[in-house]
Formats: sequence, C-alpha cells, structure tokens
Amino acid sequence: MNQRYMKNFLCLLVLVLLTFNCFASDQGSSSSESKPFHKEDECAVQAYFFQAGNTPLFLSNEHGAEKSQVIAGVPLRKGIGVKKFNSKADWYTAEITLKVAQEYERLTGKKPYVLIANIHRSQIDFNRSAKLAYEHPSMKPCYDDFHGVVRSTVDEIRQRWAQGYLLDIHGQNKRPNYLIRGTYNGLTIKNLREKEGGDVYQKKLGLFGRLSGLGYQVMPQYPQRETIYRGGYVVKTYGSHRPDGIDAIQLEIGKYYRKDVSVRKQLIFDLANVLSTRMNAIFKE
Repeated sequence: MNQRYMKNFLCLLVLVLLTFNCFASDQGSSSSESKPFHKEDECAVQAYFFQAGNTPLFLSNEHGAEKSQVIAGVPLRKGIGVKKFNSKADWYTAEITLKVAQEYERLTGKKPYVLIANIHRSQIDFNRSAKLAYEHPSMKPCYDDFHGVVRSTVDEIRQRWAQGYLLDIHGQNKRPNYLIRGTYNGLTIKNLREKEGGDVYQKKLGLFGRLSGLGYQVMPQYPQRETIYRGGYVVKTYGSHRPDGIDAIQLEIGKYYRKDVSVRKQLIFDLANVLSTRMNAIFKE
C-alpha cells in the first residue's frame, strides 16, 4: 500500500514539474521574440523633427538623415523605374537647416518653423510623390506623417500671415562651388514675382542676389532659366502657384559649402542674415 502510494505520488510530481517547465519555456520564448508594438497605420519611428514657429518662415529638409537613421527590417529602395534615382543623403543639410533657424532666432528674436526628416533617403525620399518615395508598404504612414506636417504648417502660416516663405534645403555635388536655385523657373514663387517682378532674383531684394553680393557663386543668374535643379516635389506641391500654397524655393548647396566646418559655419551665419533681411523686406518684420 505504501509503495503504491509512493509510486503514484512520484508520477504526479514528475507530471507537475514537466508542466511547469513547458510553461516557463513558452514564456521565455515569447519574451525573447517580442517586438516593439506599433499599429500598421503608424510609422515605426518618429519620422521627423518639427519646431513650431512664430514667423512666416518655414525651413524644411528631406535628405539630411544619416545612414544610422534607418528602420530595422525595412529593405532599401532599389529605384527601379524612378528617374534620377538617388538614395544618398545630402551631407550636413539637416545640421545647416537647424542651425540657420537657431541663428535666425538669435538675430531677430523670431522662431522659424522647422521640419527635418529623421529617416535616411535609402528607405524613403520625402521629396517625391508617394508613388515614387518608398517601396515598402510600412513606409506609407511615415510619408503621410511628414507631409501632413508640411500641409498643416503651410495652412497655419497662411491663416496667420496670408503668405509665407518656404526654403527647402538640399545638397548637390554637380556644381560643388555653387548655390543653386529651384523654383520651376519662378512658378513656385508666383506671389513674389507678381509683387516684385524680376527684382525677386536681383541683388537688392532676392535671396540669391543677396548671397551673390556676399561673394557666393549662385546659379542660374537672372534672367537665365533653371536647368540643373528646377525644384522638387515639396516646392511644386506647396508653392504659391497653388491657391493653398506659399512662396517656395529649393536651395541646393554645393559640396564646398558643406564639407568644411568653418565654411559651413560661415554659410549658416550668412544665410540667416540674408533671410532676416529678406523676410523684413517681404513682411516688414
């Protein structure tokens, strides 16, 4: 009787231990394989840095994110069928964008609106239409988030000041010693052209004319047409040629002005100063 009781007890004990071990193993496996939760209609990361402003100046940057700023598990873009495909970052343009805003605030006491992409161009190009900007479906909410902020910022600027000034900052290597203007040959600054005519490009009033006066090589020279970089999706979508847009210029900064720390620092200072003068001329700030 005692032996049979002991045998039954040992069998029951073994069964309990096996059940506990299986449960613990399942729990450990579940924990190690768990991933940060996000909904399918949400971007897996914060797609952008945004600073709200109190002046109608809007600085944007789509291609300045570094190589480390990628989303794990999302394949890189291949660009099949995309004209002028480029998946490389515009070196130091995110830094330039942010520091120009900071210098502008120091000079004027006014804070520009700032929007800077936080995802590398190898996975998404925010300066393209949605059809061409990304290849993996998980990037759609990131794209929508970024352009939702552009749209709402332009709308807010129009509501508060009726018009505004969007400077979309990029980098280029084709003409390393030049700053290149892109407005689709004046289309995206329709409002300014109607107010100022050709002077919108000239030394007295224009952004690029003022930069030229400081010794920067700029192109194209007025009245030459824009041929190398005419502008991208952002200025074409949110420019003042559209009834819900504001004046928008794409600035392509040559490699020479970006790669050297001291040259870059001088550009930031000069660009903030020129923008200050320009905004005062347009908006009487």
